[in-house]
Parts: sequence; structure tokens; C-alpha cells
Amino acid sequence: MRTAQRALQLDETGLMDDATRSALRGVQRLFKLPVTGVLDRTTAEALDRLRPPSLRE
Repeated sequence: MRTAQRALQLDETGLMDDATRSALRGVQRLFKLPVTGVLDRTTAEALDRLRPPSLRE
């Protein structure tokens, strides 16, 4: 969760909070994925595409 929050430039709480859900929905809309606000594998892969290679773990 912290990695996703870092990619979304959110506070790294490690918790699935409202801000994280909202940001995930935005990514899902951007990539035309089902808009659930859940960090599933497809959404995680989309997040990885948003980050510059130098920030990938």
C-alpha cells in the first residue's frame, strides 16, 4: 500500500483511506479500468506505468 501511495504522491500511511481510494479511482478512469478504488493487480500495473523508471522499485 505504501508503494501505491508513494506513486500517487499521497501520505504513506499504509492504510486504505479515502484519499487513496479516490486516487486509485482516478488512475482506473485514466486507464479505462473498472473503477473500484481497490488496488488490484491491473491497477498496480497501471500505477507502475505512471512512475518514471528511476522511481520504480
